[in-house]
Amino acid sequence: MTTQRQPTITEIRHGSLRHHLGDAEAGLMATDTWVVDRIHHYAAIAGIAPVEVFTDPASYAARTGRRISPHCWGQADWAAGRRLVYVDPGRCRTRAAAELVAAHEIGHLRWPAVRHSSRFFHHVQALLDSGQARLCVTARLLVPESR
Repeated sequence: MTTQRQPTITEIRHGSLRHHLGDAEAGLMATDTWVVDRIHHYAAIAGIAPVEVFTDPASYAARTGRRISPHCWGQADWAAGRRLVYVDPGRCRTRAAAELVAAHEIGHLRWPAVRHSSRFFHHVQALLDSGQARLCVTARLLVPESR
């Protein structure tokens, strides 16, 4: 007899988050460079830049003293007054998954007191929504209007 573990409330709430990447981009592989760029993007929107970003669990563990579980997709921490974020592109695999994890971890640095409450995930979704709005404004500024 096989028993299946029920998802935790945190997993359910995280699974309800929605990114705003296009279908083509969402399915692309999440690279280290892409993840670092997205984390910096969300940190700036959240008003908590600068952040130090790690995509390698050994580097993050060496910097924080916290060992990363092999099941961990991301983690955020404060160390000596610095904001640190770890996201594992290999575990996330797609940009869609990495986008959600990046925003989630930035959420921990921006709203640490609310942890994994429904309010926390509301804030993270608003961050994802704001991130899309900023990208649209930037794209309009970079693309000249046709006359």
